[in-house]
Amino acid sequence: GLMVRTSASEVPHEALLEMMQNIIERKFNCEKQLHNKSEPCVYKALTGIEKWLEVLSMDVQAIEVSEGDLELLKNISPLLMEKVHVAPQKIGPLFEEYQLEGLWSKLTERRVPIENGAEIVIDETEAFSIIDINSERYIHLQKTEAFAFTVNTSCCAEIARQIRLRNLSGAVLIDFIDMETEAQRKSVIETLKKSLLGDLESVRILGFTSLGILELTRRRRRPSLLQLIGDMNTRVQSPAHSVYAVRRELLRIRKHLSTEQVTIHAAEETMVWIKRYLPQLEKEFSITLRLEIDLNLPFGYRLTLK
Repeated sequence: GLMVRTSASEVPHEALLEMMQNIIERKFNCEKQLHNKSEPCVYKALTGIEKWLEVLSMDVQAIEVSEGDLELLKNISPLLMEKVHVAPQKIGPLFEEYQLEGLWSKLTERRVPIENGAEIVIDETEAFSIIDINSERYIHLQKTEAFAFTVNTSCCAEIARQIRLRNLSGAVLIDFIDMETEAQRKSVIETLKKSLLGDLESVRILGFTSLGILELTRRRRRPSLLQLIGDMNTRVQSPAHSVYAVRRELLRIRKHLSTEQVTIHAAEETMVWIKRYLPQLEKEFSITLRLEIDLNLPFGYRLTLK
């Protein structure tokens, strides 16, 4: 049978039916493979990028992958698989082609601009997350009695989007601009509720406190994006990870290289790791890599061209 939890009470019926159909299809596929497969594994749960895609499914417009990585997405839902496109062979590494490092850094910035001139400021602590509405620029555009209500309403969609993207969980406090009437506060709550529809995690809006701060809770099932990146930073600053960083940098500047020799400056501990992969790097980029110890670099590296 099928059981729907109470946390899905506000999810649109069409979305529930689609999830149920996907589950039924997986069940039938498992039954077929049970009798036709020699391997012991009949069904493999989603991992890594597949889980993030499922969580962000309502925000995903297209998924572009290189042909060699297409196999990695075989377990995502049929609905998401329809959005997968294989990049043309003439395109270089996708991370470099679409300048994703800059976009990645935006996901951890405190300030998120809104089209109307306002912005939301996000701070994440151990106990809870805080979202503040900053309307300084918007005030200059519109000085009416209802400007606070207008700004607050216009920020709801982006607040809900950032909560999903950053996976803010547990207690979330939203410091909306003070509004004049109770009706306006109720209207903002309704707008935020609609914006949060489709979130796969259970969200409860508790209402405004006596200080005018909106409280909500969101089920915590995995670390937030900032926590994941924080864990990654210890690896990014490790000597071993510098090898991958050097290769990404060479990929980025390869088409601009007019030299056959590049010098890598790094600390001695980092250099040990780079030496291990030196032949592969030189062969891949058809260049000569010279190594030089730099005691002023505790971790990481820098490149010079000759």
